[in-house]
Amino acid sequence: MRWVPALLLMMAACTQAATPPRAPANGKPQRIVSLDICADQYVLKFAEPDQIVALSPDATMAFSYMRESAKGLPRVRADAENILALQPDLVVRAYGGGPNAEHFLKEADIPVLNVGWASDVEGIISVVGDMADGLGAHEEGRALVADLRERLEHIDAQPSGSNAMYMTVSGVTTGPGTLIDDMFSRAGFTNFETETGWRNID
Repeated sequence: MRWVPALLLMMAACTQAATPPRAPANGKPQRIVSLDICADQYVLKFAEPDQIVALSPDATMAFSYMRESAKGLPRVRADAENILALQPDLVVRAYGGGPNAEHFLKEADIPVLNVGWASDVEGIISVVGDMADGLGAHEEGRALVADLRERLEHIDAQPSGSNAMYMTVSGVTTGPGTLIDDMFSRAGFTNFETETGWRNID
């Protein structure tokens, strides 16, 4: 599954506090709406096309790893009127709709599944399982987690003697104590950035 390494990179910018959704009446959501690029990746991986009512406008952009799977599926902007009109039984989001979106949706009695927080690779593994469960794809999630763990076990993490630097398109990098730093270490690289946390590059 080549999707796994790409997920790790994408999740570096897609993590926040998780909130478990209320389970749909039949145990599996049938009208899923995804509000942002991060949520799109999980929805496209773990839900069937006929379960997806709409994805975010970015779902088919070049930076969406699952863009091929998104082709032909409806898109929606993350505003209240559009979301309510679709009558979803689950909304999936990381940041889509802004800081008040979750409160509004719960007031409208619409379950919300938030992409969970992860600061290292083990956190990503936990998030993958939680998102699969929230989307009613427990077995698919367990299989993906098992595949990821197997890949991690086969990585030759001997020091390469090389430095690596992570940089976002807006010129932000990160040092020790982050998901990116953990990934570098597991791959045998030394993080060029030595300051903790995230900061702008001069």
